[in-house]
Amino acid sequence: DSTGVDRGARQVKSKMSGLGQSIKRALAGPLAALTGAFAFGAAISRINALRRAMDDVAKGAERLSMDPGEFQELAYGAKIAGTNIGTLERGFKKLATEIYNLQRGTSTARDAFGALGLSFADLEGKSRLAQFRLVAEALGEIEDKTIQAGLATQLLGRSGQALQPLL
Repeated sequence: DSTGVDRGARQVKSKMSGLGQSIKRALAGPLAALTGAFAFGAAISRINALRRAMDDVAKGAERLSMDPGEFQELAYGAKIAGTNIGTLERGFKKLATEIYNLQRGTSTARDAFGALGLSFADLEGKSRLAQFRLVAEALGEIEDKTIQAGLATQLLGRSGQALQPLL
């Protein structure tokens, strides 16, 4: 008799459906809490990453004696140019050394800055970023890429090559 089998199957299906709903209700609270915990953890992780990034900007700006906003602008430029902030920092340090050498009157510094049409008076008293911009603009005006690369290396060290796209 298939009627009894059909009736039994319907009863089993009904009980299983009820069991499924009971399980859903029982797990709804813990699942919601777990989902909330994951979302909270992700938010905390993002906040920590942002805090670390802001700390890196502040420390980098301090190392180069510049405003954090200027440093962040340079870091973004370095990223677009396909290099990193460490390369930029090394270039700034080398440039500071060469400006000091220019002030002392060393012939190599005088010749390199002279080829760019810059003197110590042009750079004196300006921020490090303003000095870098003057040098970068002057380098950008040199059409012969070999001479441009040589002067960039002379004034910015090995970083000069990596910073070519930024110049």
